[in-house]
Amino acid sequence: MNETKRFDITPVQYSALLAVEMNPGIDQKTLVNMVALDRSTVGDVVARLENKKWIKRVVDHRSKRLTIMAAGRKVLRSIDPAVDRVQGLILAPLSRSERSVFVDMLERLVELNNSRSRAPLGADKDVSR
Repeated sequence: MNETKRFDITPVQYSALLAVEMNPGIDQKTLVNMVALDRSTVGDVVARLENKKWIKRVVDHRSKRLTIMAAGRKVLRSIDPAVDRVQGLILAPLSRSERSVFVDMLERLVELNNSRSRAPLGADKDVSR
């Protein structure tokens, strides 16, 4: 939070904005699954990002497609060094080999606990590792 507040973005907004950038035209339902948040939270986040002119919602048939705007891309590029710094600080106490093991274990825990999530990721992942 300390690193992101100067960019007027929360970590949740950052995750959603990055997901929209990486998946142009994503719909809100898919975004919910991608960032593992409930629908009402994602709806609020999308509204805030749209109010900041960082994303645009386009109604396509019955779904709302999300696209990142130039200002949203600019924010992401500006915040990248801060995100890298925070990730480095979090992992700094571990050796390089421990970092790799730690990240692998975190990914495994997320996968294995997916069914307990308020917003589980899609069933297309193999969680039997």
